[in-house]
Amino acid sequence: MYVNVFFSEEDIADIIFIPDKLDDVSSLQTEFLQWLFDKDNNHEFWVISNGEKIYCRYGTDAFVKWINDNKLYTFSEKAKVEKRNCKDFCQKNQKLNF
Repeated sequence: MYVNVFFSEEDIADIIFIPDKLDDVSSLQTEFLQWLFDKDNNHEFWVISNGEKIYCRYGTDAFVKWINDNKLYTFSEKAKVEKRNCKDFCQKNQKLNF
């Protein structure tokens, strides 16, 4: 399935492909955000100041990487970014706002 991913502007989207075996994209987003902001998780998206995890800097690539590493690790078909910063996205695609 194709998903339009929005970060700040409603008229510009990254378009990602997620294999159909993962059909609940809103649950994926919720799990990803819980994992991302859990300070017990060490990952490259943390911004660290004075040894303390302050906030996360992430984008579409982080979400796709998390899906592949945590949900599709045993499958050959992977999620991927199809297009970036698109203004001509399909309105019929599922939509995620970050």
